[in-house]
Amino acid sequence: MRDFSDSEFRYYISARLVATWDQRNKFFGTFDCRTEYVKEDMFLDWSSGKVNGVKKALIRKGALKQKPQHRAGVTNLKIFLGKGKYIESCIQNAESNLQRTETDIQKNESLQKEIVKFRSGFLLKNKSHIREQIQHNE
Repeated sequence: MRDFSDSEFRYYISARLVATWDQRNKFFGTFDCRTEYVKEDMFLDWSSGKVNGVKKALIRKGALKQKPQHRAGVTNLKIFLGKGKYIESCIQNAESNLQRTETDIQKNESLQKEIVKFRSGFLLKNKSHIREQIQHNE
């Protein structure tokens, strides 16, 4: 990604998230970039000057484009859009990986219990030998 400052990165990511995603909408890929809306909706703790400055920097860097009707367009937004079936398959893959992870965790917990049992049994069986070793080392 481009060389963004922390503030520019936050603004850009937020703009991507709030941009109109419906490709049939005439405002596709844009968001209302009026300072008061951006400040109120995304960055309450930023001053108006900071909001404007960051927006101008992103326009200079080509990450945003000024549009009519107080809107800004997010460049390369289509890169972040996926086809329905592709997204669905990504979700299914993520869910199957999650299920495998849960299974692995259960196996790991079971293995840990077996290790604790083994150690406890080993200590009980070898208690007198262990005492002798301790006394010998002291």
